[in-house]
Amino acid sequence: MKIYHGSLEVIERPLILQPNRLLDYGKGFYTTTSERQAKEWVERRMIENNTTCGYVNVYEFNEERLTDLTERMKPDFCLCHNSFAVNLHAVRTYSHKGIILSDNTEIPVSRSYYQQFKDAFALMMLAGHREVQ
Repeated sequence: MKIYHGSLEVIERPLILQPNRLLDYGKGFYTTTSERQAKEWVERRMIENNTTCGYVNVYEFNEERLTDLTERMKPDFCLCHNSFAVNLHAVRTYSHKGIILSDNTEIPVSRSYYQQFKDAFALMMLAGHREVQ
């Protein structure tokens, strides 16, 4: 599966690290399966930084590893689709149609992962770990 990251620089090998509840989302490394969305991200950064140079980095990702990676990042992340894991601290709202993040990014949620996502989100809220607004 190809994933994309919009950035002001070329990033050949991003590091995947254990999340830090106090820093993630604002300082995270975000990828998407949508090339269009990555282009929008980099265009927004180019305007914010008054530059004419931006990049859409493309990576090949093994979907089987997404489950393993998400397991390592629990309870902060949860699978919501075969191709998507979500940072629970970044969720603004959700329904059976999808998840809206605090930056208005829309992420799909599949029927097979919906209950698992709802349970993980509820546990995070009950534990008082709501940090992203």
